[in-house]
Amino acid sequence: MKKLVLLFAMLALVMAMPAIAQDEATCNLEAPADATEINMIGWSFPITDFYAEELSACNSVDNLTVNTQLLASADAQEQVRLALSTGGDSPYDIVHFSNSGVAEWGGVGWLLPLNDLIEQYGEQYNLDDIPEAACKRW
Repeated sequence: MKKLVLLFAMLALVMAMPAIAQDEATCNLEAPADATEINMIGWSFPITDFYAEELSACNSVDNLTVNTQLLASADAQEQVRLALSTGGDSPYDIVHFSNSGVAEWGGVGWLLPLNDLIEQYGEQYNLDDIPEAACKRW
């Protein structure tokens, strides 16, 4: 579950910076030392389609497998609800969700606060425009 939340945070940082997009059909990641699998679920939306394509390009990296599932919105959200409701580790590393998911999933403890990451990377990624209310703990 903590892995999922950390990846939520990293995806949020990356999604705020589409200007650093990689070249088409290349991946900027170095090969991990051990076999690694990244599973993403979401629904088709322009920015999500963009990142799904960028992630898919990383399948060319040794020791890295990236699986992207883009379903209908309601189907993707239901799959995530089912996966997270078990209380165990999520099969998803990256989850696309809507604003309502923050309240719903945060309210039941499926998300962790990002305060430490915002404090650490705020200046570097110009995160000053995040509303204070979004930085409070549930």
